[in-house]
Amino acid sequence: MKLLLPITVVYLLSANILLAETVIPDGTEISGNWNFAGSPYIIEGEAIIPAEQSLTINPGVTIKFQTGDVFNYEDPDFDCGFFRVNGELEAVGTGLDSIIFTRLGDENYWGVIYFSTSAGSNSILNYCHFEYGNKITNCADNDFLGVISFDQAECSITNSYFGNNNSGAVFCTNSSSPDITNNMIIDNDFGIKCENNSNAFISGNHIESGIGILGEQSSPTITNNIIQCTMIGLAFWTGASPVITNNTIQNCELYGLFIMNNSTAYLHENLFENMQWGINCQNSNVTGFRNVVSNCQIGIQIFYDSNFDIVNTVVANSVEGIRIHDSSVAIVNSINYNNENEFVIPDWSDGISATISHSLIQENSLPEEVIDSGFNLFATNPLFIDPENGDYHLQNDSPCIDAGTAFFEWDGRVVINLDEDDYFGTAPDIGAFEHTALIANDHEFEPPSSAYNLSNYPNPFKPATTISFSLPFESKVNLTVYNIKGQIVKTLADREFDKGNTQLIWDGKDNSGRNVSAGIYFYKLTTERNSLTKKMILME
Repeated sequence: MKLLLPITVVYLLSANILLAETVIPDGTEISGNWNFAGSPYIIEGEAIIPAEQSLTINPGVTIKFQTGDVFNYEDPDFDCGFFRVNGELEAVGTGLDSIIFTRLGDENYWGVIYFSTSAGSNSILNYCHFEYGNKITNCADNDFLGVISFDQAECSITNSYFGNNNSGAVFCTNSSSPDITNNMIIDNDFGIKCENNSNAFISGNHIESGIGILGEQSSPTITNNIIQCTMIGLAFWTGASPVITNNTIQNCELYGLFIMNNSTAYLHENLFENMQWGINCQNSNVTGFRNVVSNCQIGIQIFYDSNFDIVNTVVANSVEGIRIHDSSVAIVNSINYNNENEFVIPDWSDGISATISHSLIQENSLPEEVIDSGFNLFATNPLFIDPENGDYHLQNDSPCIDAGTAFFEWDGRVVINLDEDDYFGTAPDIGAFEHTALIANDHEFEPPSSAYNLSNYPNPFKPATTISFSLPFESKVNLTVYNIKGQIVKTLADREFDKGNTQLIWDGKDNSGRNVSAGIYFYKLTTERNSLTKKMILME
């Protein structure tokens, strides 16, 4: 049993300034208000927010956790600091004054912030900074693998930064349902994991970690995220059923999406580009509508008793477009173009059930295993607007306009069933983007992130770097530099820009004209139709 010890406030005199630190002994129950006057708060072990009580942490506060080597809660040598939230936690910083959760000292890792089954439903983490956390195992019959972990709990996590955590950023188990929106999740083992019927809402995040979002037996909603991970963007297995819409998944070494073991996924208006496998489906059921898969080793791989409906999808500029074995596949209203091999069906496959209808294929014919259900366009150029820069919209004279179908059924399932309000013209178009003259002439569309060509050079840099971007249309643009705490450092632009290429220089100074310290910074480009963020490093 933990001892409940008094909180100690220690005052230090440094450079004639009275500083304070508040020491929270192991086993202390905490509630009330933590403010800057008592900061930093030193967590020596387990700090507990009791049920039906709340702790409010004000802007500018730093919480430092004791680090350790033993993260097994049942081990007598367990030695890391962590929060157990049985009540409610409200940690709300600001864009200029975030709340920092970090380690005490310069070595090892602390534990987690754990929301238990008794936690209230109104907890908020906004403009917070989480670094050097790890995990806790064998606690309340669970292993909590994210610096923020939920056990049948919920919370709002917004506008926060997760970086350099030894395990994951957010972990959800046992029907947890947090809202995770507009966060930077950088350099963690994984970004977000959901399991055991958890239904997180994940939106507007920028994730660069080993694996972006993963889960089993869960149903997260994943929308409007930018995911650029070292290994895998999205991974789901064992009965997962994610809804994945309007995301950019790119530059992963292995998979954009890996789904397996009797899972089900709905994919809508996503971009998968620049990786080994864009989508890899094993023993699962997937419906894909209006997606773009490009510049991959294998665009879409479907195998081991999967059912995959590829509808109004573009698969382009890859070594292998679509690879199929031992599965049922329907391809409708789609474009398979400019791949070295449009279709690959391995010799060792035990058989497939595959058809293609109302689609465009660069080659003159189909593999004998794929049934031609009619109305396909062979050896035809789809006339994309600018495929080299990732714009797969159709030109005005494209043969794909009004060449699709509103209804198609295959292998006992309805593959597509559109109302007239779902498309322009006499029939749906072939491809991922429904054409109008307005789109082709005025570019009134939301292009993929790659179309903006956002980059900076040099990177790393000292003392200045040039940030470049390209606008497919005239737009108001905001270009802002942030530090790793999510605080605004410098606004480089906030005005109207013409269509075309632009270069802006950041001289390493903040909005007050002061030189900033060396380290990692982020620059965010926001237009009227899109936003994207990239990382840069200022050297000493």
